[in-house]
Amino acid sequence: MRRWELEIEVRCLRSPVHSGRGGGALPDPVQVICLLIARLPGAGLRVVRLDAPPLLGSINQITDVVRARLQLPALPGAGVPAAARRIAGRLRARPPSGAAVRVRLVLMRGSLDSAAGRE
Repeated sequence: MRRWELEIEVRCLRSPVHSGRGGGALPDPVQVICLLIARLPGAGLRVVRLDAPPLLGSINQITDVVRARLQLPALPGAGVPAAARRIAGRLRARPPSGAAVRVRLVLMRGSLDSAAGRE
């Protein structure tokens, strides 16, 4: 069985910025990615990874980029890539001001087709 995931990247800054030195309101990519995921319909999507700065030992810094992986439900036939394109379109459609959103479909290693070398 194929296992597909959507990798989402939200970039808001060129590099991390100390929270008191941004020169005004700055978009926080952690908040942006959570907002974008929350807007999606709950049709079997599952967040399996969120790459964001840890809370423990954190500093007053707004990170520049955050990534997340969403596991897509198993769909018959070629349904996953088509569904992934629709979801990616929704994620890219209306990002908050200052946020750039990149989405790509990933076939996970260990899935049936990946083992056959068709990643």
